[in-house]
Amino acid sequence: MLIGAVAIGTALVAVTLFVRSLEGDSVRLDESPRQVALPADRTYGIYVEDADNSGYSQSCDVRDPDGREVPLRSPGWTVSSSDTETLDLVFDTGAGDLTISCTIPGEQVTAKPVPKVLALVLGIVVAGILGCIALGFLVMWLLARRSSTPSESA
Repeated sequence: MLIGAVAIGTALVAVTLFVRSLEGDSVRLDESPRQVALPADRTYGIYVEDADNSGYSQSCDVRDPDGREVPLRSPGWTVSSSDTETLDLVFDTGAGDLTISCTIPGEQVTAKPVPKVLALVLGIVVAGILGCIALGFLVMWLLARRSSTPSESA
């Protein structure tokens, strides 16, 4: 029972972390440069909507209030809500006050939170393993209980 409860708790924590990682506003970056106030200490991404799948070249720059460059990195993977939206770059918001400049001609560009997919996947895997263990214990308990009941003889 305890292992089953831990499995359910693990799954709930994973889903909660995933949903919380999506909290935060999306910011259209049509006007460049754009000063934005994002949630502090979060991971945001620059998403490009390539509606006609024609490809594009991009040039983006993110700076803090002191003019220091905020490092942009490749996400190493992509996640999107449509088949034409791509997560191109990822950055940490720091204190949250930033100036973002993106030049991607003819495409819609948005900065929005990057989901913590790894937390979701790991949580579900761990919950699944714990659930299987709990189910195994339940089956063993039922079998042991069945074999220990006195059999009726005529």
